[in-house]
Amino acid sequence: MHTKNIEKYCCRITTYSTVALSPRGQAGYYEGIHFNQADINKEGEERKISIIYPFYQYGCYKEYSPEHTQYYIPGSSIKGAIGSSDLGIDDMPVKYKDIKLRKLYKVQYASETGEAAENKKKVKFDEFFKQLEIEMLNRDVSLSGDAFCKGDPELVLSKAKSNTEQKLLQLDKRLKEIIENDIIGTEGDDTTNTKGVLLEVRGKIKEMMYQSQNLGKNSAFIFLGGYKGLLLSKVYGDADPLNGGIYIDRENNLPHGLVKISLERRSDD
Repeated sequence: MHTKNIEKYCCRITTYSTVALSPRGQAGYYEGIHFNQADINKEGEERKISIIYPFYQYGCYKEYSPEHTQYYIPGSSIKGAIGSSDLGIDDMPVKYKDIKLRKLYKVQYASETGEAAENKKKVKFDEFFKQLEIEMLNRDVSLSGDAFCKGDPELVLSKAKSNTEQKLLQLDKRLKEIIENDIIGTEGDDTTNTKGVLLEVRGKIKEMMYQSQNLGKNSAFIFLGGYKGLLLSKVYGDADPLNGGIYIDRENNLPHGLVKISLERRSDD
């Protein structure tokens, strides 16, 4: 890129669901080595955790200590989520108070046993890997940083917006198939109404589609981070099968990583 064509912007992001951003090359924290249960269950909780996957952080730490950890969102992760080579974004520091350990919940295929199985795959919304917890950025968190763009940022965001809407429609289509084809099982947490959860997710998708279509030209929704599932990883063709794992933020019944991004032009201070 030619430097003279690059414009500086303020990049603002707001999380609409929890965001999981774990470095691929960094090992997790392990019970008995990096933490103990008493430290994790400080507020009287009774949960058994063996592994913690950390959020992005500067430096290496010998023990799990969120209060003394410098968290951040890599600018390259935001750029990758937008999907444009014309955009560069600086890292964004994250306050440790905005990070919380959470379990993963997945729409899982679980084959029933016995005569009721009938060779069908059954679907159940349940915890995924019960002794794993992941550091996630809370929803309703706003962050900002510098961004640099060659060309028209509104065009960049328009493409990102369209991609996100198509991904949401893919997920909605798959959830509709699961509900209508009566392949919901009974295994897992008996207190979880799987069909009810899936219906709520479909309702939330409709809400987000409406909001997306009414955003200004300098804003778009994107999916940032991991544990989104294949349906939200890319836009598929009409003939492609819509399969793969589906992870849901149980706190608000949206997929993980839904973020609003805005680019506002500004000059150097």
